Amino acid sequence: MRWKVLISSIHLQSRLEQYKELLEKHNIDFDLITSPQFVPEADLLPIVEPYDAIICSDDEITDQVMEKAKNLKVISKWGVGINSIDLESAKRRGIAVYNSPGAFSESCATIIFSYLLHFARDVRGQDKSIRDGEWKHVPGTALAGKTIGIIGMGNVGQAVAKRAKAFEMIVLGSDIREELSNVSKEDLLRQSDFVALTVDLNPTSHYLISLKEFSLMKPTAYIFNTARGPVIDEKALVQALQHKKIAGAGIDVFEMEPLPIDSPLRKMNNVILTPHNAYNTVEAENYVHDNTVNNLIKGLEKLEK
Repeated sequence: MRWKVLISSIHLQSRLEQYKELLEKHNIDFDLITSPQFVPEADLLPIVEPYDAIICSDDEITDQVMEKAKNLKVISKWGVGINSIDLESAKRRGIAVYNSPGAFSESCATIIFSYLLHFARDVRGQDKSIRDGEWKHVPGTALAGKTIGIIGMGNVGQAVAKRAKAFEMIVLGSDIREELSNVSKEDLLRQSDFVALTVDLNPTSHYLISLKEFSLMKPTAYIFNTARGPVIDEKALVQALQHKKIAGAGIDVFEMEPLPIDSPLRKMNNVILTPHNAYNTVEAENYVHDNTVNNLIKGLEKLEK
């Protein structure tokens, strides 16, 4: 039989040419739906009914979408996080959900350390100073002996810890899984010079960091978020930065994406902003492209047995 697949992932759409032959070999026909960011439920509902499978990114694959998609049996998620998919609904309906766990661990850990090294030595600022005709000697911060607190000790958190140990830093870890923690979240926030958020987005991590948590941090501390935007209460982050409750932040993910033009974060010199791009290395993307297509084929082949 031939399979009908909807590809809503903007990431995979850019590389589809290289997979057309493979998809045809496995009797897969596909249609595309495009969106500048992620496809909302309202755009999926009118079109989703005939499809046997979906390749999605962080598109809204809700219970209502699955109810409408009468033939849907496989969801292949491009990437790691599956918080935009109603997993309970998928399980109830017998829909298999695949993703690529750990695919972006190295990429995300590396960008966290790029934030950290910037704030420790301000290479970018010194470069600009010289180009502006100045010759200032700016003191930096040694990393050996400094404390990094990692909230979320999964694949990304462990990759961050590995790098921190190479710099002879003290590593604190806090996780909802007690066996992966060596300190409470509160003590981690009090003791850390740098805080990295590497958690999944779920009911326990929504607004994990808000006004109360910022009040526990050192005024000289920095916070980094490459997890999901709603892990940090963004208004509380702005207040913490404005009132010098913390020294700075490196933020890759936001409550609203793209980050609104009028966001105060855009005007703050003690914040590094990247556009939900921590995952984006050539090596990681190539792996996820392949794995996403292979997951789709694997899921459909199981239906034929």
